Amino acid sequence: MWKLKEVNEEKLSELKKTTQLNEAILRTLLLRGAEDEAAIGVFLYPNLKNLFPTNRLPQTELALERIKLAIKQKEKILIWGHDDMDGITATAILKEVISDLRGEVFHYIPKKHEFKHGVYPPKVLEYPGINLLVAVDCGTTNFTEVAELKEKGIDTLIIDHHEVIQRLPPAVAIVNPKLPESNYPFPELAAAGVAFKFTGALIKDLLGIELAEFVNLKPELVIFSALGTISDRVPLLVENRIIVKEGLKRFKESKRPGVALISNFEEISTLFSLFGAIAGTEGVRFLLTGDEKEAKSLFDKMLLNYESLRREFDESYSLAETVKDLSPGIVVVKNIFLSLRSLSYIANRFKEKYQRPVIVFGKKNSIWVAECRGIDEVNLLAMLKEFSHLLIDWGGHKKACGFSIEEKNLEEFIKKAKEYGEREFRPKINKGEAILYLDAVLPISEIPKEVFLLPPFGEGNPLPLFLSPNTTFNLGDKLLPHNIEGKEVSVFDETGKIHTSGKYNIIYTVYQEKVWIKEVEKVE
Repeated sequence: MWKLKEVNEEKLSELKKTTQLNEAILRTLLLRGAEDEAAIGVFLYPNLKNLFPTNRLPQTELALERIKLAIKQKEKILIWGHDDMDGITATAILKEVISDLRGEVFHYIPKKHEFKHGVYPPKVLEYPGINLLVAVDCGTTNFTEVAELKEKGIDTLIIDHHEVIQRLPPAVAIVNPKLPESNYPFPELAAAGVAFKFTGALIKDLLGIELAEFVNLKPELVIFSALGTISDRVPLLVENRIIVKEGLKRFKESKRPGVALISNFEEISTLFSLFGAIAGTEGVRFLLTGDEKEAKSLFDKMLLNYESLRREFDESYSLAETVKDLSPGIVVVKNIFLSLRSLSYIANRFKEKYQRPVIVFGKKNSIWVAECRGIDEVNLLAMLKEFSHLLIDWGGHKKACGFSIEEKNLEEFIKKAKEYGEREFRPKINKGEAILYLDAVLPISEIPKEVFLLPPFGEGNPLPLFLSPNTTFNLGDKLLPHNIEGKEVSVFDETGKIHTSGKYNIIYTVYQEKVWIKEVEKVE
């Protein structure tokens, strides 16, 4: 069963008059938030010059002044990142630029679940003489920790994108598009995107060079930002789309040894898993080094550790399947033998498999730590906020977050979470007959060239689904639409062969210049 997604028909009618675009393309673009000619132009032809002014990010000026002072006075700066690809790339961006500006800068990324989430003052204090801590992809929820560092004479600057869930820490500045005071036009940047925008403002301030121009000199900055943006599954729309498109365009051309080693990976998701196989601090070194031998040594370590990590994940996943609590509104997994490094992996796979929110618990010493993943329309942070009195710490995004909890509160939390899931999540979980929601009606013979401008696909910009009605189809045909500038578009059936020629209703998508058939219904 299929249905056509609804769009604003009035806007569609206006755009049909003012643009020369195919109606199916206009419908597809409207569904992705491109609602006027300017937005359509940016979507189809993204360019770094289309990024919003960075000074619209909250507290940017305060942050710039503190960084400039630290560079000028040769203060020691420690960048504290988060142990995932977004945090690694954001850390790399900041360190690269601050180093280029002659700042005395170091970096550290704790292993996942090594400490509480975010900043950990005792570790910061192990670096002698640190005057300024820059917390990136974390810090927004670290009120107590930032206050403790302030008492020790260490200023903190936070560059983050996580939700604000409690009182803000007493940092010198918090550059985060999700702050309550923010009027930034696009709050969905990844941390690597915020870091990219912020360093662009720093470069312009100190060197007078626009970000787009500086990227021509330092393409790795937008490459790193693109990798972090893709990995964090933020919507690939507006600025994220620009960053990813521009970064991927330069990815395979980079001369940086580490980037060159990873640029041939066909599956970017595998690439992110590789970075999970070494410490985040080493991941930053790998991206930044200009030494081919060091890059190759770290790359070999990634490959070696990845095989071991994959076995560890597979074993924990198999165990999770045997102990899962599959409630109607939420999936709960808890076992002391689950690898802490596997919690996110299990949560993501279970979310996809069972199409409902997931909480996966593992035990570290006497404390239980958890990773949560949710489906669309579900706000996991709202659940954690309701039961925050039971938690040690918590934070993240609406659909991806984590927390830690003491043993004495664990069973009460699980009971309340299952009740919450039944009440709040279950009504939002799709039930009944599966429906394919289509973007537009588009005969295969009329595919316009703009279809090939729709990638990169991902969160917020899924592969479009089109209906080609009453299509004459002969097995083995290769179709050559008249307006694809001579590019041959082959037909590939991913669900089963078509055994007889005839007329068909074909539901399909277009990916890598091929038509991929989703469903086929014979008409005659």
